[in-house]
Amino acid sequence: MDFILNHDTQATLLDISVPADGNQDLFRPGPDYGYYDQPNFTLFSECGNLQPGEDAGYESPKECMGTIFLLTIDATSGARFEYTQGAYYLKGYFWVDVAPGCTRGYPRYR
Repeated sequence: MDFILNHDTQATLLDISVPADGNQDLFRPGPDYGYYDQPNFTLFSECGNLQPGEDAGYESPKECMGTIFLLTIDATSGARFEYTQGAYYLKGYFWVDVAPGCTRGYPRYR
């Protein structure tokens, strides 16, 4: 999360791809955004009780700490967050805005 905190209130170029397999509930480019009304994704920074090869998650007893990133994508900016050919892609310039407070006990970033 240091990268995000170090780039607060800055435009930042991101070019990220993540395999979709096993990440369907963590990456939500739309139209289903889960609990939120905009595109979002979750990254886990640490887990206290994972077995080798086990995926991170909020379920007990994994004890994982996750951060939810909410995205506002302007159609004219060329930025994109999408699912294509078995992977999620996040590409373009994004304004980083560290939102104060927490959602469900986890820090929230926009």
